[in-house]
Amino acid sequence: MSASLALFGILGALLVGAVSPGPSFVLVSRIAATASRRDGLCAAMGMGLGGAMFATLALLGLATVLLRIEWLYLVLRSLAVTRRRAARSALLANEQSRRVRGFRCRGPNERHS
Repeated sequence: MSASLALFGILGALLVGAVSPGPSFVLVSRIAATASRRDGLCAAMGMGLGGAMFATLALLGLATVLLRIEWLYLVLRSLAVTRRRAARSALLANEQSRRVRGFRCRGPNERHS
């Protein structure tokens, strides 16, 4: 097998992975559908900036840096936990506010009553 054929195979696999929706797409779609357009755009911008930051840190050798500077690892980890908790509480608050208004989204397996 030639090197160019192997390269095109790898690029094809990467392309399929890049165009398929992932959890970030689902989160942004859910926020945009349940909240305002502004909230959806903010979520999309946050995902884009987070992805760019992740790629930049990966290129700079984050693993090596975090192995040498333990306090930086602990700070980044606590920020991630805080962000996850804030996102979860915002989604729960949104769900509760919809229930208070008398509207509840049904899952795909739930029947209309």
